[in-house]
Order: sequence, then C-alpha cells, then structure tokens
Amino acid sequence: MKIIAGVAVAAIVVAIVVLSTQSANHERENMVRVAFFPNIGHSIAIVGMEKGIFSEKLENQTIKTRLVEKKNLSKNIWLLKFSLIEPKNFSFSAGQYMTISLNDQLGKPVSRAYSIATSPEITNFFELVIQFVPNGVASSYFSNLKINNEVVFRGPAGIFGVKNSSKNIVFLVTGTGIAPVLSILPYLLKNSFYQVSLFWGLQTKDNVYLLDRLVNLEKTYKNFGFKICLSKKTGVEDGNFASGRINEVYKKNFEKFGYESFDHYICGSRDIVFSLNEFLTTLNLPKNQVYFEKF
Repeated sequence: MKIIAGVAVAAIVVAIVVLSTQSANHERENMVRVAFFPNIGHSIAIVGMEKGIFSEKLENQTIKTRLVEKKNLSKNIWLLKFSLIEPKNFSFSAGQYMTISLNDQLGKPVSRAYSIATSPEITNFFELVIQFVPNGVASSYFSNLKINNEVVFRGPAGIFGVKNSSKNIVFLVTGTGIAPVLSILPYLLKNSFYQVSLFWGLQTKDNVYLLDRLVNLEKTYKNFGFKICLSKKTGVEDGNFASGRINEVYKKNFEKFGYESFDHYICGSRDIVFSLNEFLTTLNLPKNQVYFEKF
C-alpha cells in the first residue's frame, strides 16, 4: 500500500472527480511531489496535464446497447457491461453518467442515472456498478435483465471530472461512489503526473469489490496510492486497508501535510457527501478546493 501526498507549489489530493469547465492545456512547472509509504519516501517530478484529457463537450444522445455481462460483486452490488449496438462507438468524458428511463409501479415515467465505470479510451462498451435496492424501480428492472437483452440509455451527461489545477488530488468516496473514479483514474494516471490518493469508505472487507483494478493501477503508476477505510472493522492496518471512517483515516494520513495543499473530490450518497463536505469545512479549506458528486 502507498498513500500519495504532495508538498510544494502544487499538490493534489484525489477525493472525488468533478469536471472543470477549463481545458487542461498547460503544463504545471516546479511541482514537488512526495509519495508517502509506511516509512515515508519521496520523489520529485514535474507535473503536466495533456490537453483534452477531459472533454468539455457534453452529449445527450440515445444509445442502444446489449447486456453482455452481469456479475454479482458484493452482496447487493452488481457490475453490468453493455456493448453498443447503435451507435457502435461513442465518446465521453471520465466521470460522466448514463441515464435510463423507466416506468414505476403506477406507470409514471422515472429516470435513473448511473456513472460510467470504464475509461473513456474504451468506446465500444461501458460498465455500470449498481446497488440493487429492494423494490427499487431501476433495481427491479436490472435484476430481471438477461444476457443479450437490449437496453436504451441516454447520455453521456454530467460534469464530474478533474478540474484544471496545479494541486495534487485526493478522492474521498464511499460505496458505489467508486464508479466514476474507476473511469477517471486510468486515464488521469496515464496522461498526467498528478499525485493521486484514493480513500474508499466501506463497512467491512466483505463489501470490497474490483480490488484487483486498484491494485493494478497502484503497481503500474508510482503516483497513485489508495486506502480502503472499514467503518465496522477495528484493529485493521493491513496494506491497503485501515479501520475507521473515511474522514478519520484521511485525517490520520494527511494532517501532517497541510490539507490546503490538495484539491478534494467527494463522491457518494447525498448524506455522505454532505457529511464529508462538512468535515472538510472544519479543516478550513477554501470552497474552490472541494468538489463533489452526490447520488
């Protein structure tokens, strides 16, 4: 496990990704980045962001798809993979979502939005990470969906992505709030030198899923580290796992570096986002260093 922090003219903490309306088209110079391990080590590098990593163009087209994979990840969490039928390929910005229109039990039209969990470099299919809620309209629909069934979405839409900044990044996410981050991380790490730290809040290890993706990213990119914060498990400090609520684990790891050195991105349920935003407010962070996406 490694948790990344940055100390210098620029530093970025990855909490939750929100799309900036500015284009990332300039290099950030003289940035010192420090990769912190259990014994604390560091490296120095120049940070730059390639132009156009996150597109400003938002689209809301009809996307006809086919369900090609359906996998139970953890209890009521499912991964659904949809291949594109028409169009055969599409483009989107990391952090965007797809919407689906359904009818509730009374025949009233409702829509639900789900963040894309795949990199924008993949254009012929996308994955969704969905929590099945008992008696939920969309949950019932997706739980009954069979392989090869066709589904019509609209999208992509949304403005949740990494903003143009000289600071390093921290993601503070809980539950299925990990979905847009899974879309953002591969592209961000491949195309930039931002130091990125992820804190993912779950209850126990039984709730963890897609861990291999995060581990592979950490092995591939020295500028990425993550901690999974287990709120209902005590006495854990094992590699990428730590006991405690996400705010407690984050504060323990980053208090010494100065919170204002990072941009913070929050993603999760409405209540969690509100709570984490309040927590960051107590750290006297400027509002322009906190971004969030709530479900």
